[in-house]
Amino acid sequence: MIRRGRALLAAIAVALAAYAALGAAATVRHERSIHNVFDEMALEGPMAKPQLPFPWIRGTMSFPPELRYAPDPSYDKWSAPPITDMQYTYTGDLGEPWDGMERSSGDRSYASIDIMDDGVTARCSTRDGVTADGLAFSAEFSWSYDPATHTLSWEQYFVTWEPAKEDDSRGWDYNRQFYHSLAREEWLAATGVDGARLDAWVDRTLGLGIRGWLAQNAGRTRFSAADLGDFNLAGDDVGRLRSLLGSLGETI
Repeated sequence: MIRRGRALLAAIAVALAAYAALGAAATVRHERSIHNVFDEMALEGPMAKPQLPFPWIRGTMSFPPELRYAPDPSYDKWSAPPITDMQYTYTGDLGEPWDGMERSSGDRSYASIDIMDDGVTARCSTRDGVTADGLAFSAEFSWSYDPATHTLSWEQYFVTWEPAKEDDSRGWDYNRQFYHSLAREEWLAATGVDGARLDAWVDRTLGLGIRGWLAQNAGRTRFSAADLGDFNLAGDDVGRLRSLLGSLGETI
């Protein structure tokens, strides 16, 4: 009996040692996969899954309350496919990207950050504006992080349209001729929007998700506004990405 008990204890000790070794290796792999704050959002944020049988490797971080996730009320976890995208929408005051112009609709500006299986994306859109001579306009901006290449990219869209010429009864095939996608400088000239003010608004708005993450997880996150980790820059306007990243440490 004593010999059998010793053998059992030895087997348990070997199993525990193997578990500890596997757990240590899994922890190292997990840490090595987090190169920057965007990896951290994806791997330790709301979309993270417990890494069984090592439950200490799991998502424990979150966004602040003003970045709100609104799940689809019709979603049934028992029958629907697994969620692959969680969008957090900013519910606070975004301020105004311009002054002194009428709105073409009741829509307001918005900002969101999406945590997905294959990356992280933040978007913001200005409200619709209209010039004194009736030209309507809006703009949308986004950054996206691709974990496969560790690349942060930038996209922007500037649109104008002519509401007075639209005919709802004739559908989009007819009305699309009155919508125009413009380059930034063309759009600024056509609308009279102050480019510097718009850029400052975009930097603040697209930075809300990053700032919120760092503030909400202070003391746990590996990163800061001054050190977001290692990643590459690409996209429509790398200079705008640098402006955004440089603004993160500014007091809002």
